[in-house]
Amino acid sequence: SWIVEGFIFIAIVLGNALTIMAIVWSRRLRSVMSNYFILSLAASDLLVGLTLPYHLAFYMTDTLHHKKFFCILRFVVVNLGCTGSVYSLIAIAIDRYIAIVYPLSYNVYATHRYVLLTIVITWICTLSTSLIPIYWNNFESSRRCIIDEVLPRYCHSNFYHLPFLH
Repeated sequence: SWIVEGFIFIAIVLGNALTIMAIVWSRRLRSVMSNYFILSLAASDLLVGLTLPYHLAFYMTDTLHHKKFFCILRFVVVNLGCTGSVYSLIAIAIDRYIAIVYPLSYNVYATHRYVLLTIVITWICTLSTSLIPIYWNNFESSRRCIIDEVLPRYCHSNFYHLPFLH
């Protein structure tokens, strides 16, 4: 119910905001390059938490279902946070793989430039997949703002769920 969703919202926002503040404010945490991946993950998870009330508003009123801008924005913002989280986890997994398999040469790869470039690439991929519904949607033929009706089947199955491995 709304009480449970309220606690989930608070936990997501508070937990990720504290993680971001800890990394940003602590010089020691900022000196570890792999913590920047954690910072990127916390930012995307914070975005998920902040967009949760917007997504839940569609269950409270039918007005939002009939406005194209709000309907498409629903899928863009939810996908932005979720895809950002998944791509950040992939970047963390690759970083940890390199650290474990090549421990003696890890410091050569884990430079400030490498980490920032990897994070920028993950967010470019996130943006490119998250903005697809703006240009490719079936809003006019849908009756409600539901992912199966608004997004084309090909877009929905191949681009929207691919990052989530469904």
